[in-house]
Amino acid sequence: MSVGCYLEIVNRAFSEVNVTFVATNANDWENNKFPSIHNKEYTLNETKYYRSNNLEIGSNLSPHGCFYLEFKIEKDNIKTSILKLEEGRGSGIQSDYLKFKDADCILLLTRGKTLERIDNMKKDGNKGCFRVELFRLSKRRFGVMNDYHFGHEEYGTTGRQTKDVEQICKLRNRPEFIVMPGDLLAVTTPPNNNKNPFAWDDYRDIWDNFINPLERKGIFVADGFGNHDLYTGTFSKDVKEEIKSRNKDRKINWKFMNFAGSKDYKSNNNDNYHYRWYIELCNTQKKVLVVFFMLNNLPANSNRKDPGDSDSSHEEGTYAYGALDFLKDSLDQAFIENKNSYDAIVGILCHHINYNADNRWWTDNDKKLLKKVLDKSKTPVIFSVFGHAHHEDIQEEFLKVEGKQSYLGYRCACSIWHRHLNLFDLELTSEGNIKLTSYYQRTDMLQSDEKIPQENPLQKLIEVKYRD
Repeated sequence: MSVGCYLEIVNRAFSEVNVTFVATNANDWENNKFPSIHNKEYTLNETKYYRSNNLEIGSNLSPHGCFYLEFKIEKDNIKTSILKLEEGRGSGIQSDYLKFKDADCILLLTRGKTLERIDNMKKDGNKGCFRVELFRLSKRRFGVMNDYHFGHEEYGTTGRQTKDVEQICKLRNRPEFIVMPGDLLAVTTPPNNNKNPFAWDDYRDIWDNFINPLERKGIFVADGFGNHDLYTGTFSKDVKEEIKSRNKDRKINWKFMNFAGSKDYKSNNNDNYHYRWYIELCNTQKKVLVVFFMLNNLPANSNRKDPGDSDSSHEEGTYAYGALDFLKDSLDQAFIENKNSYDAIVGILCHHINYNADNRWWTDNDKKLLKKVLDKSKTPVIFSVFGHAHHEDIQEEFLKVEGKQSYLGYRCACSIWHRHLNLFDLELTSEGNIKLTSYYQRTDMLQSDEKIPQENPLQKLIEVKYRD
């Protein structure tokens, strides 16, 4: 039986990286010999950016397969601490960041028995997987896929979404995570004439058919519920409970991004639907913390009756579940916990209902209350991402209160007709501002980074306020 593991190394950001694998003890490896790649340098560039090595750990009683990696990036030399290949054979999937500020590099270490190879090749036998991916620390990318409406037969969002997963994974500069802000499902309940409602489950399982396969590739998914995910009739799929359950897993699997759910805050929301996580933007001058908030349906508190829904089997209300209270508490806590560690802290909101939605979902008073929270926060929110309104492009929208527009938001290209991947690049400039660039493309047209439309992308220079 194999006690080996695939070691994958992926250069996702640099024009050229020279890599050297150094094994620390020959006895840890197959036949008590160093692996063939020991102390050999190889190059990963923009074309050949991926390398996979098939390594066997020794069959002694305590096999570890200890090693470290050395990288030459432009003028900088960095190396990892001692790593253990055996971690690639551990249960589940674990991730960690290693940060090298002077080299403008962050390494994402992902490993585990259930981690699938990024090149879509099947793993042999009983092997595990250990992956090292190089990103820039000054420029981070995340994705958005909204309004998927999984289970909509007319638009083809049923069954296995294998090709969409593979197309996303083909991107060299793939997003570190993907936000899915609501309307995950077309409908949570089976049709009234369906005599076997349990046979309808395949039409209501975006997790098994799309989200989980992405995460097995090491692309984390921040999912949230929208208005289509909330109906609770007979034999319904309880999307809220699914999000709550996944938040229990995220508390473990997203430690490297400092995950916290609404249950961890003092607000009176104990449902644990809403959550937040962190990433960093750093260059040689500044260090900025970016805090993401998943607020699910909309950032309000009231569960008012929905005037557009007459079905008596549905729960009444717009289902905010105290999202605004959670946002207020977590904005404050992000500042208190991190003010001494970063030069600035900024926030990004993720929710389903768009800023320009009508009063059916989000009243003028709700928007006024949101603006009040954002105005008073010591953690400034730089923009929001959302969907709900079905369009096949990205458009700016602003939060309007009493006829005046204030906070910036992006209504993203939806996936109900054609699956779209929206990409957002956050780049910390030498002047200390954040350059925001956004693109979008249909997933069936994603062949490589060059296939993402580069003409006239949406760009915005966001001024960052630094403490004295």
